[in-house]
Amino acid sequence: AFLPEEVEKERRFLIDLLRSLDDDPLKAAMLRFKRAFFGRHPYAFPTLGEVRSLERITPEEVIAWYERTFVPNNMVLAVAGRFDREKIARVLERELGEIIPREFPFPPKDRFFPASLRIVDCKEVRDSWVVLGFRAPGLLEVKERVAFEVLNNALGGGMYSRLFLRIRESRGLSYQVGSIYAPLLGPSFLCAYCGFAPCYFDTVVSILREEFRNLLNLKEEEFNEAKTYTRGLFLHSFETVASLASLFAFYERVGLGWEFPFQYEAYLRELSLEEARAIYRKFVGQGESLGAIMPVA
Repeated sequence: AFLPEEVEKERRFLIDLLRSLDDDPLKAAMLRFKRAFFGRHPYAFPTLGEVRSLERITPEEVIAWYERTFVPNNMVLAVAGRFDREKIARVLERELGEIIPREFPFPPKDRFFPASLRIVDCKEVRDSWVVLGFRAPGLLEVKERVAFEVLNNALGGGMYSRLFLRIRESRGLSYQVGSIYAPLLGPSFLCAYCGFAPCYFDTVVSILREEFRNLLNLKEEEFNEAKTYTRGLFLHSFETVASLASLFAFYERVGLGWEFPFQYEAYLRELSLEEARAIYRKFVGQGESLGAIMPVA
């Protein structure tokens, strides 16, 4: 059971946290991009929820959601490292053994079409921030996803990426620029973000679109460097037993199997530049959407 005062304390904390998201310029632009891209899809909204829904939720609704969601047939527990298997089993039986399996209401798999909107709001900020993106492969489209992870790193994944070198180093238009590939269950996106002086808005958006298209002309040397960088990020996720356990549980739950992290490197190694280009060509520009904030005039 949840005590009413515990629910109220957490409610206030989450409401304050949600409101703080809009105080960060980049996060504010990203929130608007997600609304512009996802439209009425649940992914358009913050994972934490909305202020108006948090203000109305009751302790009884929290308990009902907990009992509906935290059921054995919707759980995966992973243990990594050195441990006594029998001891772990006894602990699990003692702590979780009384939880009864129930029918779990999986969300419907609706067909998704990007909203392709342009949402620009004015706020009390000094610089403009823009997030521009389009549809990308989902989490379960493994080969396509690996290709996009490599291409994203070539586009805006570090200090030697195309966006960083062109927008910051060559043109001096921004101090923070990069790209994000977000592989989700279902509709997903690749986006580029940038903070800059308001007078450069059209210039920056034009450059972002151009660099999205230019990825189709990626050279072999750049591609291999991006693959090496992607492999390094992947290996970094294996550094602790806690991260390993998290990976095992996550991939088992989404349906790729707990052993998928050990298969990922093979997908990455076997990916060719020609394959990556062909995959990217299917998605580039599809459902392009824009979210931005600008200073109040």
